Amino acid sequence: MPNEQDDWSRRVEGWERADDAAESRTGVVKVVAWTLGVALVLVCGVVMLLGRKPGPLFDPADYPGPGTGEAVVRVHDRQPLNEIAQILKDADVVKSARAFLEVAGTDIAPGTYTLRRQMRARDAYNLMRGQTPARDTPNPSRSTTA
Repeated sequence: MPNEQDDWSRRVEGWERADDAAESRTGVVKVVAWTLGVALVLVCGVVMLLGRKPGPLFDPADYPGPGTGEAVVRVHDRQPLNEIAQILKDADVVKSARAFLEVAGTDIAPGTYTLRRQMRARDAYNLMRGQTPARDTPNPSRSTTA
């Protein structure tokens, strides 16, 4: 028959094992928390670097030249610049909407604009800002409208 001392020793050993397991879980939680914290800091750093656009690697796609041919685009009253940029991209006036958004500073007057296909975004913006838009409906056979 086991005595009370042996029974007590077994209980104490069981508690010690439980304490060791709890400490082990606590250690794992700490390691996971530190790992997530470091990962978060790294992700934030990468996002900040990408936001700064330090060189040509981060420049948006843009056509290199003045463009060729003709594209007619229509801008509606109070149309946001991001929608205008997408219209220009869809009409192949600019290579990317982002390139246009990076150079566009103010709203574009509503109306119909005649531009060239595959032109630099800055040139397209400058033409739209300097051109008095036509108020008539563009020729559907060669227009791109929103």
